[in-house]
Amino acid sequence: MVLSFRAYSMDQIIMILKQRLMALPYTVFQPQALELCARKVAASSGDMRKALGICRGAIERLETELRDDTCTSNLTSMVRVDHMAIALSRAYKSPIIVLCSAVKLFRKEKKDTTIGELNKFYIEVCKSSLIPPVGIMELACMCRVLGDQGIRFFATVFSK
Repeated sequence: MVLSFRAYSMDQIIMILKQRLMALPYTVFQPQALELCARKVAASSGDMRKALGICRGAIERLETELRDDTCTSNLTSMVRVDHMAIALSRAYKSPIIVLCSAVKLFRKEKKDTTIGELNKFYIEVCKSSLIPPVGIMELACMCRVLGDQGIRFFATVFSK
């Protein structure tokens, strides 16, 4: 049996995020950052799991910034719109570069491959395009999505 869930609206996503954050004794996100996340997720998929993952990514970005900048006070720091924008851009990277990498791999007549071999070509394409590559786990997720959308090459990469 397949259960279909309706996509969450922007207001529902904000409400759920705020409810989860109420358990904390301090403010973690600027309200504008939460709204940006909710707007983007509601417009694209309405998937609450995606919103939570993006919020986690924004927190990780803030943590990296705090680690690198010892002058900033940890008590006044919170996730800002710029942190959220970075997390959103990472979450919604287009898999087009993965497709380009697969084409490059096919041109070498390498039809039977592994995710590791595809990753090498992917990193090469990213470097030549001056685009920062994603990690192998995120690459694998993009390949799964492409495979689920019916692109047979990506489905066979994971059958090995």
